Amino acid sequence: MVYTPRFNVKYDFNPNSILRLAAGKGFRVANPIAENVASLISNRDFVLPNNLEPEKAWNLGGSFTQYFEVGNRKGAFITDYYYTTFQNQVVPDMYTNPNQVQFSNLVGRSFSKSFQAELQYELTEMLDVKAAYKYFDVKTSYNGQLLQRPFIPNHRAFVNLGFATPFDKWRADLTAQWFGKRLVPLMEHQHEGEIRTRSVSPYAAFNGQITRAFKRWEVYVGGENLLGYTQKNPILGADQPFSQHFDVSMIYAPIIGRVIYAGLRITIK
Repeated sequence: MVYTPRFNVKYDFNPNSILRLAAGKGFRVANPIAENVASLISNRDFVLPNNLEPEKAWNLGGSFTQYFEVGNRKGAFITDYYYTTFQNQVVPDMYTNPNQVQFSNLVGRSFSKSFQAELQYELTEMLDVKAAYKYFDVKTSYNGQLLQRPFIPNHRAFVNLGFATPFDKWRADLTAQWFGKRLVPLMEHQHEGEIRTRSVSPYAAFNGQITRAFKRWEVYVGGENLLGYTQKNPILGADQPFSQHFDVSMIYAPIIGRVIYAGLRITIK
């Protein structure tokens, strides 16, 4: 029998100030292959022992929401923090051996800390803004060393501007996303017990769209990755697809450059 207790509480200081707290224990059976399907796009071997145990973790956190008005314009500020610590976890290890993905039960510590702050505000009758910042601290023990989980940036930021004229005849939005540094494994020869990583540079991505609405149809034009940022050499060993060096799972940024599109929507009643 497995016990998974949960605790939730919500307290309204007033109609505009709301506090929520939560705590509890989680339990699940991991599916290592399905949850790491990206690693299959390589020539690394999957090492799956037959003694993998279910994952167990404790979680604690909460959020605070504050609604407000400034200059007769409505807004909201939302912040939350969550901490998860694992008693057991199925750990996919791409650090220790560059030719393998080794799965094992957790030996050591593994935890996740996340903090997010979000601001929503109506700048004018036609323009809304949303901005958010998120901090991740996700670490797991690999071969006796507590390291940051690969491909997860510590810092992220998001800004969205939404514009709409009366009756939504014209709509437009621009979204900017920023991703901070992150660690990725070095797929090079290593000495026994040596763990090598590299830190990849931050990058930003911009998406936007403009829509003109008529009575029963709309026309729109937009773009994705407007700055055209792409990861250099996303496919390792592309010239040797049957060697141990071939790997397409080390992708952490866009691999497709600027995309411009247009379309038409028709409403049929």
